[in-house]
Amino acid sequence: MGERYLADLFTVSELPDAGMLADGRPMTPLGKDSSVLAAGYRPAPGSSLPDLPLVDQELDRLSDAFVQARVLSGLDARPEALTAGMGGRDLVHVAAHMTFDPAQPFDGALHLAP
Repeated sequence: MGERYLADLFTVSELPDAGMLADGRPMTPLGKDSSVLAAGYRPAPGSSLPDLPLVDQELDRLSDAFVQARVLSGLDARPEALTAGMGGRDLVHVAAHMTFDPAQPFDGALHLAP
């Protein structure tokens, strides 16, 4: 798309399992009035990627936790919508599959809606 990477613009961290959010700890030190973009995509049935059954709960939790949360879910969670909505956000949270090959690190991808 462009000439810069996501990590050039934001601090990027990864959570390997959404179940880690269920232990009751706060998800972020940000305040309730922080501006948040939350995007989540469950792979379509028959996809080579496994289902992510907790995506909707994860997005609901973020929407409940932050007054200024914008949620992109399902087919609305497209790369273009995510990129367009990131500007000025205190937190961008993506609940989706990610692929990464250490031998080809620039070929990694977030699997969002087509």
